[in-house]
Amino acid sequence: MKLSYKRKNAGLCRVLSVATFLAGSIAFAASLSEPPANFESSPAGSFQWEGSKWSLASYDSNWHSVKQSALKSLSGESPAESSSIEDGKWSFRVSGSAPTVGSRGDRLWTIDEHLQRLGENTIGVHYHVSFPDEVEGESVALEVTIPVSSCAGKAVEIDGNLVTLPEVNTESAILFRGSVRTVVLPVSEGTLTFMFTGYVQLQDNRRWGGDTFSLRLHLNKAKPDESAPTSSAVNYALKMNTKFTPQ
Repeated sequence: MKLSYKRKNAGLCRVLSVATFLAGSIAFAASLSEPPANFESSPAGSFQWEGSKWSLASYDSNWHSVKQSALKSLSGESPAESSSIEDGKWSFRVSGSAPTVGSRGDRLWTIDEHLQRLGENTIGVHYHVSFPDEVEGESVALEVTIPVSSCAGKAVEIDGNLVTLPEVNTESAILFRGSVRTVVLPVSEGTLTFMFTGYVQLQDNRRWGGDTFSLRLHLNKAKPDESAPTSSAVNYALKMNTKFTPQ
């Protein structure tokens, strides 16, 4: 009797284990169809995730800029923004155009942005940016900012080397600039890891009265986008996966 009871119990445990596994798998798949926790996007495509803020910007040689918040649709209305489920995963797309620095709206740069949730704590980030022609001194970058209040004293890991974010404002605003492959950026409750091959600049914005550190990932200081259609336009692309690791 005891032996029979144990076999029944073992079978019941196997059934419960399979049921628990299936329930967990269904819950995980369902979670991928929603935005990650602590994620918020704007209609123009800039977004916040785990205390970091992400936005494209175009700069001239004097560092005057046009931010992604100026993005409009090609018809001049609000940008074409949509959130959907693609292959069972949450996806966000936005496209539009914005005036270049110093123009009066007669010269536009266009943006196509695609975000997709790839795992519990991973987002795929893809931008395609196009200018009508080359402009000397003009730069376009994805700027990721983190607050001084929660990140000062922590370190940014760049290709295995640590760059400490100063606790007090110093005269040297530029903390790092150069070509990289991997960046681990501290945020309020963990780190964000970028797999990005290109030119970045890490700076302390307190030098100009700000309250953030920023990492600029320059699109046009890397190789131009050769997958774009051949035309007179100048095309740049940024495609990377970003993983959040909680503390």
